[in-house]
Amino acid sequence: MIFYRRRTAFTSSFWPDRTNCADPLSMSLTAAQPRTTMSLRQVIEMGKANTPWVFAPIAHPAVAQSGYDPELWFLLAENLAALGLKTLAGEQLDALCQRRPAGANTPVVAELHRRIKSLNNDRINPDELIKNAKRSVEALRIRGTDLGEAFEGWLQTQSESESFRASDGNVVRRIGDQLLHFGDQIGAARDIGEHNIAAVAQSH
Repeated sequence: MIFYRRRTAFTSSFWPDRTNCADPLSMSLTAAQPRTTMSLRQVIEMGKANTPWVFAPIAHPAVAQSGYDPELWFLLAENLAALGLKTLAGEQLDALCQRRPAGANTPVVAELHRRIKSLNNDRINPDELIKNAKRSVEALRIRGTDLGEAFEGWLQTQSESESFRASDGNVVRRIGDQLLHFGDQIGAARDIGEHNIAAVAQSH
């Protein structure tokens, strides 16, 4: 698990121009399953709850839907940094500062820039990714599961994609503007495993 404590307080007063913001009461978030509608304020409060894997997949599409609300955008960058996703966090903060230059030199933004810069490299070398995938496919083949065709299809997408490793080991892929596996896959797998173990224990 990631424990992340926000050390800075940020308000939208750093970027006072909010004329491009959408009506917060009508913001529909397709990232959340099942489909739900949340107010802008609800999403922003979620970004302050120290649950970055819950917030970031929702906030990523919500930034554009909100008319690029600066507070939401800042929180997205901050939560991505909390996950150790250095590249994605830096891109979001840079884009925010370009769009809202009035807040670019404020202490809270400068502090986040420094924090992002101090993070470890999150980019995964494509050769490393392919090598590990080949090893896994071969291990499954020996056990009787042939994923050769699926692997070849996956391999063809590698030239178009980038992969980033979060500090907890989760891997996020990006193809164009689309983020794939953008969530706590490791945590979900662990929860499923614990549930299955508990179910087996109760059956005996």
